[in-house]
Amino acid sequence: MSASAAPLTELNGVDIRTWTGREPVPVLHDIALKIYPAERIHLIGARGSGKTQLLRAIAGIMPTSRGTRTTRKPVLALLGGGVTYDSTLSIEDNIRWHVASWGLSSAFGTAEFAKQAVEIAEIRLPAATARPEVLTPDEQIRLLAASALLARPQILAIDEVDERVDAQFGPWIAQRLPQLLRLDAALLVAGQWVTSIAPLITRRLHLANGRIEIDEAATPSVKTLS
Repeated sequence: MSASAAPLTELNGVDIRTWTGREPVPVLHDIALKIYPAERIHLIGARGSGKTQLLRAIAGIMPTSRGTRTTRKPVLALLGGGVTYDSTLSIEDNIRWHVASWGLSSAFGTAEFAKQAVEIAEIRLPAATARPEVLTPDEQIRLLAASALLARPQILAIDEVDERVDAQFGPWIAQRLPQLLRLDAALLVAGQWVTSIAPLITRRLHLANGRIEIDEAATPSVKTLS
């Protein structure tokens, strides 16, 4: 990170909690975090440590119970929480739906945008009106990622990277990030399996006991990304 650069987003004294029935359940406490341009961050933690909740708080789609969140660059695409497609809609309409759910402008939901996303994802469709069931699980992940990369977000967050996602999706996104992600954009990846994306990482955050216990630098082996 650069001490002279303003952070893209900043959390100060933030508490995050979820709800079980009518009762709040504390997840993270007193989080202080600054995310700077061009950082490639790996969020590490056991299941239930709060990785997804932290990503959602950074995205502004999960409320915090205390503290402040400041975002100087509002464009952010969030992947994860399960890849979801509506089987009643065409693939093109599904792309529009995902773009809208990320809070991006409708300018990113055009037919031309969807066509470019399909091309970047290297998918051959039988027709523009094809339904999601013609896509393999790997193709569904790639298409979602291609749509996010094409929007050129300032922060791209990828959640729930497991062994299957890393094996099938990791090499593809690792190859295309230098081509499509803005060089001044930040990347956050949450999950245990990031073998393919590991060469990009510049910083690791370890979540445990309701807080960021370790915040350490990492040396990327892909120099063009920083």
